[in-house]
Amino acid sequence: MLQKDKSADVRRAAADTLGKIGADATDVVSALLEALEDEASGVRYAGACALGNMGRDAKSAVPALIEALKDEDSHVRRAAARALGKMGPAAKSAVPALTKALKASEVCKYPGGKYDVYSDLRRAAACALGNIGPDAKSAVAVLTKALEDEYAGVRSNVVSALKQLGAFTPELEVATTEFEIKISILDMRHFGVELGRFGRIIPPIERLIKVGKPAVPVLIELVKDEDEDKDMRQGAARVLGRIGPAARAAVPALIELSQNEDGDVREAAALALSSIRAAMIPG
Repeated sequence: MLQKDKSADVRRAAADTLGKIGADATDVVSALLEALEDEASGVRYAGACALGNMGRDAKSAVPALIEALKDEDSHVRRAAARALGKMGPAAKSAVPALTKALKASEVCKYPGGKYDVYSDLRRAAACALGNIGPDAKSAVAVLTKALEDEYAGVRSNVVSALKQLGAFTPELEVATTEFEIKISILDMRHFGVELGRFGRIIPPIERLIKVGKPAVPVLIELVKDEDEDKDMRQGAARVLGRIGPAARAAVPALIELSQNEDGDVREAAALALSSIRAAMIPG
């Protein structure tokens, strides 16, 4: 079916099905290796995903999946990295290629923004290195550098990988937290007026809420800064409210902010105070 059918949709469906059957691993892997070389990217993607679903039973496909990390299609690259990760230690020979993938970058600009087409690959590569385990310790230096990746999803997977490799030291944890706070504040400035809309949790606010107490001192300074943009002060108040009892040190600054001449700012401060106090009351 993979070789003969002229329809890419049929070949893709066949590859997907083979990965779920898992009958004779040797025959199945052989067929899926053909899928990885198909002219249609959708078939190559399905082949990589299917090999990943087979886990260690498809370890003979590791060399082909390493090659697929360089595929012209971003979805295929990501699927290949994920497949290698699902094979765990059996994919240890892929460590150099996955380490290289963690450094891949190509920024494409579009009206109103930009996007790195390799960010998904970096995220998947970090996860794979962590799953491979001790045999991936040679990637620790590159993983550590990737803690400052522009994309939060990549940073999150890098932290998990370093923990799996036993390389996430207390010093790294402190540095990572400080960087996360810094980059989140910068992202808040990018979102601007969206910070004042309480119905939506935008990414940098979500990340700061996750950081929690370590972010409180920086957020207090934003709240207290009378020269700061009002949307930033609203956003900081919003985060403090969502952090809850761990942000109790911000109560004096929020009380002062609740007297601000701007109605939106007063409301943000009042809501934050209400949230902190309500969370402090025993249930």
